[in-house]
Amino acid sequence: MYNLRDLKFNVDLFSTYRGLLMGIAILGVSVLHGLAWSGFGDSVLAKVLSPFARIAFTDGFLFLSGFGLFFSYTKRNDVFQFYRKRFFRLVVPFMIMSLPFLVYRLVCEDMPFGDFLLHETALWFWFFGNDGMWYISVSMFLYLIFPFVYMFIFKGLNNKDIWLKGIVVIFAMCVLNAVLYCFFSDYYELTRIGISKFPIFVIGMLFGYMAVKKVRLGVIPYFLIGGILTLIYFLKNKGEFFNAYYEIVYKLIMMPLVCIFFNVLNEKGHDMSVAIRFFEWLGKYSLEIYVLQMLLFTFVSSLVDNQSQIMVTLITFVSVFVLCLPIHVLIGKWIDVAMLRRRK
Repeated sequence: MYNLRDLKFNVDLFSTYRGLLMGIAILGVSVLHGLAWSGFGDSVLAKVLSPFARIAFTDGFLFLSGFGLFFSYTKRNDVFQFYRKRFFRLVVPFMIMSLPFLVYRLVCEDMPFGDFLLHETALWFWFFGNDGMWYISVSMFLYLIFPFVYMFIFKGLNNKDIWLKGIVVIFAMCVLNAVLYCFFSDYYELTRIGISKFPIFVIGMLFGYMAVKKVRLGVIPYFLIGGILTLIYFLKNKGEFFNAYYEIVYKLIMMPLVCIFFNVLNEKGHDMSVAIRFFEWLGKYSLEIYVLQMLLFTFVSSLVDNQSQIMVTLITFVSVFVLCLPIHVLIGKWIDVAMLRRRK
């Protein structure tokens, strides 16, 4: 018989299954977007699929970003190179993919040039709310502050001080949300979809720290997380403010369970390679899939206003999965050449 205290979760499994989790996240985003766009957002099917689609979702992207950035920044503590790599790996691909769609709106739909610039730079979100690209806007901001958060939490401190400062940063982000919610409610509603997810990025950094230290978490922390999830579940029915924190805690339970599930099956000799490769493939092209589905849905909808939204959604996703690989390759090659030239 197993002793519960002997059961451990190896935090480094997030490194092993990071690509798989990214794939699960983008699949969940695509499924729920597809159901909403085709008019089935409130259907029984959506309610059945939602708990599985939300296993990682966009919160998971931010968690895994914080987790992965901790590793890369710890290995090469160079602020300039950090910003340079983030610029070429996120900002440039986003701007290249957005440009033709925004030029079309500028020329054919009389979009004001100021709006064009705000959409192209992903700054629109911070002034006018979500245009579909909130995740890009929030990621850019979190990448911008990452070196400062890293230095505050992890530089020259013992383990207890690191956890204390990590909790302080997470608490400060929650307080920021509460202040905006109470005193600047209009702005909070505009940006809630993004700013409410700040804490999970820092939590991902702390899990990265635990992975480097080869920490194995016992079940007691997960009972505590489960208790917090239950508490927030009741609180979220009192107001939308708590919804984001419910989702964060939900991900912190579900993502480790996914890692454990695949790890146990692999250890027992079950061949999960096909499923793992499928999710890793999705994860590899997750940026292109996310950006293209938002851009293409808006574009296709503008061309076929009188057609079924189901057809618009199908055209969108067929186009996304046809285009994501070649666009990834082409942009990647251009970026590699550009970065090589800059080194010279």
